[in-house]
Parts: sequence; structure tokens; C-alpha cells
Amino acid sequence: MTFNTPIHVGLFKRLLRNHTAISRPDYDTGETGFSFYSEGTHPRETRKEMPRAALVHATSIIRVFETIIWANVYVWCVMAEQTQAKNPVKGVERAFHILETIEEHNGLRLTDAAAEVNLARSTTHRYLKTLEAMGYLYQDGNQYKLSHRFLRFASHVRTRDPRYGLIEEKVEQLAQETGELVQFIIAEHGQAIYVLQATGENGVQINTKIGKSDPVHTTAAGKAILSTWSRDEVSEFIDTYGLAKLTSQSITTEAELFDELDQVRAQGYSVNNQENVEGLKAVSVPITGAGENTLGALSVSGPTHRMKGDWFTGELPDLLLGISNELELNFRYLEKMDSK
Repeated sequence: MTFNTPIHVGLFKRLLRNHTAISRPDYDTGETGFSFYSEGTHPRETRKEMPRAALVHATSIIRVFETIIWANVYVWCVMAEQTQAKNPVKGVERAFHILETIEEHNGLRLTDAAAEVNLARSTTHRYLKTLEAMGYLYQDGNQYKLSHRFLRFASHVRTRDPRYGLIEEKVEQLAQETGELVQFIIAEHGQAIYVLQATGENGVQINTKIGKSDPVHTTAAGKAILSTWSRDEVSEFIDTYGLAKLTSQSITTEAELFDELDQVRAQGYSVNNQENVEGLKAVSVPITGAGENTLGALSVSGPTHRMKGDWFTGELPDLLLGISNELELNFRYLEKMDSK
């Protein structure tokens, strides 16, 4: 069953009118009982005697019907709200789809944008002009591009948590010490989101720019984060988002993921053995706050020919675990200072 708010309002008004008419009948009283008459007529012209007992019985029936009506109105309204909450607003969906598509292509002409988002040219034009008027797009020749207004949002996300500043320092430090690609990643909507990143002298250049996302279970950082969740939370995650296969090494079964997470908990760190990108391996540790809530995970990535032996299974994990412990101590101090 689907619900439409205007229809609900109309139904509600009709029921309200009926309720008023039922609850306030026109009547006249006499010595032996009550007399009802039709609206617009004189009571003495249309008077019909009704015994008091019959009136009480009729009133009881009316009240039962009133209760049923209002109970149904309440249920309908609740169901309508729940249904609408599950169904996204199409206009908002389309606007963000257009923005994301323009970002992916680093600018698009009207005709190309319409083709990419599968909308009529006239409809796409209205969306583009609206977004341009709001300052989120600008025209560079015949192309529409994202405006610098998005920098404000990016800056807010990166600075809203003061702990991110401490983590960023460690990301830079690790990149210099290891010479590899170092990243701080969080989990959001079933995806591993790259929030902070630094590349060392020998760091690989891969498509993991800030804000990019990958399936959580395919990254070392994602598995480090999942290891801090309960079994029920991980099962719910799998039911909701599934286990996508990006390479031949990707984990694709629940049993395999649970075995991997048990190993991560036992050793304190996670690894990614070409599960996200062929030829790339990574090691990661979770980063927790003062209240033991998981903020994200810190990872070091590199090519398979360098990420091996004791460097991969001993030195790097020890280095990451030491930094993780240091950050947790700093977070506690920060929290203590904020509480004063």
C-alpha cells in the first residue's frame, strides 16, 4: 500500500467534518425524552421522539465508531510517515547524482550531463541552472563544473573533530618514516572512506584520493574497524551491504570474514593481500577514542615486492600499534582538558 500526503489531508478533513456532525447532533428535549430534527427545519415541524434509553444506546454506538475512525486515522498517518521516510525524495537524488557525475568527469556539457544521468535535456538544464544559481556549479565555457563552495564542506568534515589534527600529524610522520602510502580511513554507509592521506618518498600512486570510498571488507583499514564490532553488528553489515568482489583475493563469504576478523583481534592488526587492488598489500590498526569508540583505522600500503617478510608482519605492525597507543593517550589528555 502506498500513501499520498494530500490524500491523507483530504481524508482527515472529511473524517473531521463527519466527526463534528456525529458528535453534535441537533436535538430538542422534552419531558419524556430527546427529539432530533434535521438541519434547516424547525424542531416542532419535524420532531421525532426518542426514548432516553434508545438515545443512550445510539450514543454508545456512535462513540465506538468514533474511536475506530480516529484509531484508523492515527495508524494511517504513522504508516504514511514510515513509508515516506523509506522513499527518498527524487529531486534531491537527481541533484546529487548530477553533482557526483560532474565531479567524476571533471566537468560536463549540458548534453553530456543529460546522457550520463539519463534525464531529458530540458530537465537536466533546470537542475544545472538551479545548482548554478545556488553557487554549487559554475560554467567554464560550455561545461558545468563544481564550484569552490564545496571546499567549505570538505574543510568542515576534516576539522570538526579536533582529534583529526593529531591523526594527520601521525599520517605525515608515518609516510616519512616508511616511505610508503599512509592513510587514515573511516567506515560510513558500508564504505571505507579515505579521510587523510600522505605519500612517502617511494609511495605508490593509486586512485585513492581524499573522499574516495571502497567496500569496507576489501581494505586492511576496513577490516581493522570491523574487528572492533560485535558479531551481530558484522552480520548486520553483511546483510545490508553484502561482500563485493573487487579482485580474485577479495573475501566474499561470511565465514571467511569472521575467521579473518578473529585473527585480526588476536594479533591486533589487519592485512590486505591484494583484496582491493591487484599487486597492492597493506597493514592497518584501529584507532579508538578515549571512550573506546572506534574513530577509524591507520594503514600503510605498498607494492607486494616490498610488503613482505618481517617488514610486513613484524616491523610495520609494531610501528602502527605504537602510534595507535600514543594517539589514544593523546585523546584522553585532550578529553580531560576539554572537561575542565
